[in-house]
Amino acid sequence: MAERANLLTLSIALIIVSASVAQASRPASLRLIKLGGTAQDAKCLDGSPPAYFLRDGYGSGAANWMIYLQGGAWCTSKAECAQRATTPLGSSKFWPEPSSRSFAGTMRNMNSAFTGLLSSSEVQNPDYYNWNTVMVVYCDGGGYAGTAGAVRVNATTTIHLDGHRILKSVVADLAKRGMATAKRVLLTGCSAGAQAVSTSCDEVAAAVPSANTKCLMDAGFFLDGWDENGAPAFRTIAQKLVELHQAQYDADCARANPKGALWKCFFPQNNLEFVTTPVFIINSINDYTAMDILNSVNKESSTSSSNVLLCLDELRPSGGTAGYVPRTVQQPRRKNGNATCSTAARDALKRYSERLQNRIKSLAKRRPNTGTFMLGSVAHCVTVYPTWLKVQRKGYFLRGLVTDWLMMDKRVQLQQRRGSTARRN
Repeated sequence: MAERANLLTLSIALIIVSASVAQASRPASLRLIKLGGTAQDAKCLDGSPPAYFLRDGYGSGAANWMIYLQGGAWCTSKAECAQRATTPLGSSKFWPEPSSRSFAGTMRNMNSAFTGLLSSSEVQNPDYYNWNTVMVVYCDGGGYAGTAGAVRVNATTTIHLDGHRILKSVVADLAKRGMATAKRVLLTGCSAGAQAVSTSCDEVAAAVPSANTKCLMDAGFFLDGWDENGAPAFRTIAQKLVELHQAQYDADCARANPKGALWKCFFPQNNLEFVTTPVFIINSINDYTAMDILNSVNKESSTSSSNVLLCLDELRPSGGTAGYVPRTVQQPRRKNGNATCSTAARDALKRYSERLQNRIKSLAKRRPNTGTFMLGSVAHCVTVYPTWLKVQRKGYFLRGLVTDWLMMDKRVQLQQRRGSTARRN
């Protein structure tokens, strides 16, 4: 009788262990987590609570975390931020639960689908499919750097510029959910999210001291300086953003750029000089969205990026595309009948591309723990799309290079020549 009881106990124990193992190797469902809710908590532009999506890791990825910062440009005036507050880029209330019927469509429309590096599919994402995966909702408009708090727009409208507190709140909440004991952490982002990676990298690493933390920037290396006609280009955006949002950046960078020069710390070419955490930079030298943003700033420029975009359209057949390219680039632009890429615009694009390459190369030489991969194809963000598995240079695939750098600390610095394809198998 005692033997039967012991066998029964052993059988039950084996069933429990088997169930636990099965649970540990089973993909977890994605969920939306909203933070705060009190008057003292950080808020999105419209006052709604910060939010992030979380998919728990399992198996070999249970102790590893990937934090992805959504992108979506910036707002640099009260009116601009007030308008943004009525969209998913300024409020968490527009982001649906993953179980809802509208979820997939919303994520596609916001270029925030869980694909590429964020995918739970082992086929699409063989290296990180079972990691704890986080997507932070970008709802502050200030590149996750604002500290201004509540700002009155008019008698009936108040906006909240809390980007820095939002990111700190998310990281603190993740620590409570297991990230405090993480083995590896990868902070990554696309576009404005990638720019924010450069300003937040060391701070996130410091919040998880036990982890091997690294940072990956995808299409966030926006250049400081002036365009070929003397227009202020991205500098105007940085200056207005820092003033309105009261941006908080790395203390060492801030000390090096006092008295109204803090805006310099917005730019990766400047702020990465002070970052000690390893960083991997992925950027196209023919970044369509960067040119589009410059066009919105430099509308009066005779060789503005509206003309440069035509040059990118002409380059596209030979250079290919990778990652996200706006619908408008799918067919060549011909706004003025038979308008073509002018010599001045072509030269402007070449100068921008050369400046970008030189800045990244120079930075990488001074930072031995920096990985770089520059594409020649027309692209803006590649890692969060299924096509990222095909991006390669001289037989070296981007996916493998990122993994070598992340997991084995290999130094990677590759450049894809202008006009080479990013879609070759």
